[in-house]
Amino acid sequence: MNKSLAILLAFLMPTGAGVMPSWGQDNVDPQPGPELKPEIDATKLFTRVFPVRPDFLSLGGGGEDAVDDPFAEDDEKGRSKATTAREILEAAGVAFPDRAIVYFGPSASQLIVRNTSANLDLIATFLEEHGPDVLARQIGIIVEYIQLDHGEANRKLREQVAKKGTDANELHHGLVQMIKAGNAKRIGSAYLVTRGGKRAKIESIVEHSYAIEADPPEVPNKLIGPIEAHTKLTTEVSPTTFATEIAGLTLEIDPVLSADRKTLHLNVQAKLVEHLGEKEYGQAEALRSVPVFNRIEDSTGLTLRNGNWALLGIHKPSLPLSGKESESCRAKLVESTLICTLNGQRAKSESVRAWIYPTEWHSADVPQELSGPIAEGADIIAPTSFTTLQTRNVGTTLEVDPVLNAIPAVVDIGLMPEIVNYFGDEVHGRGASAMRKPIFATMKFVTAITARSGEPVLVSMQMPLDRTSHKPDASKRVFFFLTASMQGVE
Repeated sequence: MNKSLAILLAFLMPTGAGVMPSWGQDNVDPQPGPELKPEIDATKLFTRVFPVRPDFLSLGGGGEDAVDDPFAEDDEKGRSKATTAREILEAAGVAFPDRAIVYFGPSASQLIVRNTSANLDLIATFLEEHGPDVLARQIGIIVEYIQLDHGEANRKLREQVAKKGTDANELHHGLVQMIKAGNAKRIGSAYLVTRGGKRAKIESIVEHSYAIEADPPEVPNKLIGPIEAHTKLTTEVSPTTFATEIAGLTLEIDPVLSADRKTLHLNVQAKLVEHLGEKEYGQAEALRSVPVFNRIEDSTGLTLRNGNWALLGIHKPSLPLSGKESESCRAKLVESTLICTLNGQRAKSESVRAWIYPTEWHSADVPQELSGPIAEGADIIAPTSFTTLQTRNVGTTLEVDPVLNAIPAVVDIGLMPEIVNYFGDEVHGRGASAMRKPIFATMKFVTAITARSGEPVLVSMQMPLDRTSHKPDASKRVFFFLTASMQGVE
């Protein structure tokens, strides 16, 4: 599976469904007729019946089994908890003027309230957040990363695009069968439950700390011999400031459930980060290592149906730490990226390696005064050491901004693709002053096009850079094709 792509799918599964209950009715006879908007007396009392959860009184935290919070402040300990329906509503900001009443009927799970119209609206809002259908408004999201052979991934992708549907149920089912047969691998998954309209986040990560600043090696300013051979006089590099990078799976969602309780509008940011190893810079006492990370990330918006899988993106998996691929074929697919989004919603997909490298160095150091015999081989030179680090994303980044055209099945798309390759290191200086810096080659462009659904468009052609000469290779060309597929559009 050395030539493979990682397919990312997201699954929507609301844990409940149903129509929102009507939070109470005023005691008026709902006769048909023209809509009237009379002025309401702010002091007039109305009676309304609210359906509530059977354990409504538990919202006050009271009851016989209630105990004081051991972590509360001293003046809060022993303070009485709300144990009646009126106390619960008053704690929520509802006022009870003269002749206003409230009655909780646990057998019928009803709350009967007589109060002003404004206070009844406050109660309705409070019960909206603590109503009997709160479970029906919860949403469960599953995200999976599945890796499979490059050729098979392209074939399944073509089949998915040809369907012109809005779900990827058949695609996911086929991938699950491939996993069972050992022809594909699930490399990450997460499940998170939240309420409609509430942003939620889940992380399953490992924190990697690394030094970004350090004091360079030092030697004595004044050195008086005799100094014997192989005597070590330089200090080691001393890290002073650290940064943290996380590796693992992060899922952040912002769902909005539609009125039919079956359709979800979802903003999602899914990220899978892998720690690939360490790369060393510097020499001798100044030798330091920095981590290398591979990141697969999608940030987009989708509209999904309850219980349906959706294809969120397609990515290239991590390469060997060298960053080099086989070039055995005369023609090859350089990169392949897929991203799904909504009309008018900007989306971004990244399949990159976070390459951390030094940009500033402290020069080599020697004693300012030397006297006496110094034997050959004595270590009296502090080598050059780096002082500042920078991160470059090596891999593929695609940012799109699609807007449906007035012409059917046509879309206007703003495009910002970028491909960055690592070509190795180049050495500057000699001996104790030698330093290595990475070489990056970038192909990118910014443009806007109009495309018809399902029809490939040649957007760009560039000459790639040669890995050896680091110059444009006039014998080769890289073509950039784009296919926009409008799901659900015939």
